[in-house]
Amino acid sequence: MSRRAGSFAALAALTICTLVARPAEGQLKGRNSGIPTFAAVDAAALGVTRPASVGLSVGDTQYAGQAGFGVGGGSLLGFAAAAKYSWSIGGGYAQTLATGELGSAIHTSIGGELVGGYRHSSGGLNGGALNLTVPLALTFGDPNRPMREGPSLALYAAPYAEGGSEKANYALGIGAGTRLSFGRLAVEFMYRDFGARRRWDLLDVSMLGVSYRLGR
Repeated sequence: MSRRAGSFAALAALTICTLVARPAEGQLKGRNSGIPTFAAVDAAALGVTRPASVGLSVGDTQYAGQAGFGVGGGSLLGFAAAAKYSWSIGGGYAQTLATGELGSAIHTSIGGELVGGYRHSSGGLNGGALNLTVPLALTFGDPNRPMREGPSLALYAAPYAEGGSEKANYALGIGAGTRLSFGRLAVEFMYRDFGARRRWDLLDVSMLGVSYRLGR
């Protein structure tokens, strides 16, 4: 896909998904298990060209560490997480599929992130799941510039599909996220979806994290 096509596609899709992802309809179908949810969408799927990274995230019920390595133009990811009565491990891959520009200060991107995870619970409710997220992002400022040139801010819609072995769960939904970066360092926040008639203080699956990009 060309940069021009990526620009218009990302802008149109982001507008549509943002309008749809209001509190009553963020969860389109099924129920998100949370098993493969470790962190916000990796920056390698948001137009950032440094694929390697390390990071820490805090979710609704768990703390997670993550690391990414550059493979095939994207990031090969690994995760480990712990909660009060369970632990989880997982891995995945994230890559930007198309990029574009709106003027000189706004960058657009379409990406993909596939993450699988396994959760072991002390209550015996063990299971695995696979999650595919397609982030559609607008980034104000260049996300690849050095810290001395100023920060950048990415806003993205995140349609996703999930399937898992725990009670044969599945889910389709739309999340949203933001990434504020200062050169290689970034602070990230994301929620996967809202339940019907939920309030901001009762987000279904949300996470806050910090990450540091490695490499050139």
